[in-house]
Amino acid sequence: MSARHAVLALTAVLLGGAAQAEALQLQRLTPSGIEAPAGSQIVLGFDRAVVPLGRMERSADEVPVTITPDPACRWRWLDPQNLACQLADSAQLQPATAYTVEIGAGFTALDGSALAEATTHRFVTETPRVQYASIAEWRGPTEPVYRIWFSQPVSAASVIKSLSFDGAPLRAEPDRDDSEVPFYTREGEARQLWRVMPARPLGVDQAFALRVEPDLHSALGPIAGRESRVVANAHSFAAPRVLGLQCSDGSKTRRIAAGERCAPLEGVGVIFNVP
Repeated sequence: MSARHAVLALTAVLLGGAAQAEALQLQRLTPSGIEAPAGSQIVLGFDRAVVPLGRMERSADEVPVTITPDPACRWRWLDPQNLACQLADSAQLQPATAYTVEIGAGFTALDGSALAEATTHRFVTETPRVQYASIAEWRGPTEPVYRIWFSQPVSAASVIKSLSFDGAPLRAEPDRDDSEVPFYTREGEARQLWRVMPARPLGVDQAFALRVEPDLHSALGPIAGRESRVVANAHSFAAPRVLGLQCSDGSKTRRIAAGERCAPLEGVGVIFNVP
């Protein structure tokens, strides 16, 4: 064998060994982490082409991937490198749920390279949280009533367990304007809208915070909420007392001192320190 042929043969062996060493890689899997939107699409992205353009749909037995819990994937290659789990129309991943994606070593790229080993990935879909809170009314100077909207239906028992007025317990009851049909759970009705109020009156003329802590449970999935924050701040009223009198002629109002009187055609009002 000539020296030139020997060099060419050695180069081919070295290049062949390098190609064999460069295994197919899973570059990314989405979604990932925690609080993934339930509307997310599960996509596996490889570092090179795995299938040719053409027939992009694949049956479950052609895809070495197992997802738990099973979202009933309709597998489709979006392009030669990216494989997607497509769900039925209007279907989504289950909220407040931990998903495990097991990827087998059965994927082979068009260049002959294969995944070196099976891998497992995990992600958690969005957990329940407080979206909005506002004071609906006061049932007394120290008894505020809040309307609270949650991102997912939750039971009254879960609301009572996770929310408080600076650690003081509260009560929860359905909102009379809520027209949504509730979910039914072992803990009773689960709703996205609840009214909450202190289980006992708060202190007089006192600042307070409505707080949420982890462990809020959804009717849609088993993973508890992770929020730990102040939802709203407010201040209770002082004990009511009379501050004085005022007179009004319909166009202007004036406060009068002790011993003064309103004109015969003026209206009389009592001024209090609180509403």
